[in-house]
Amino acid sequence: MLTIQLLERKDDEAALRRAVSYATRVIDFVNRTSASDRSPRVSEEQWQREKKTDQASALFIRGNLYMKLKDYRSAQQDFRDQLQATPTAGNCREARGNRRNEKDWNSAITKYSRAFA
Repeated sequence: MLTIQLLERKDDEAALRRAVSYATRVIDFVNRTSASDRSPRVSEEQWQREKKTDQASALFIRGNLYMKLKDYRSAQQDFRDQLQATPTAGNCREARGNRRNEKDWNSAITKYSRAFA
């Protein structure tokens, strides 16, 4: 994650693409992790919550990287997947903001309504 952040700070296309690659690796790693890998001190329920949170965080980071690359379709997909993993008001607001940036007003209004509710 530190490498991703450092690459993002460079703010050039090559560095951002590398950061996307690393973020994808993190997402793949989180998705491959199974309950048998969890610590015995952590309950199954807690482990599942943490896995979803980790997945949502990585998707959010990659979505923001895609936004900087102006790859709005990929960013939208990551934000949509993030919202499915952890449907919180903050995630809805973020999705709304990204829709607004693309001038997709109907989707932005829908996302904003969900965040407000």
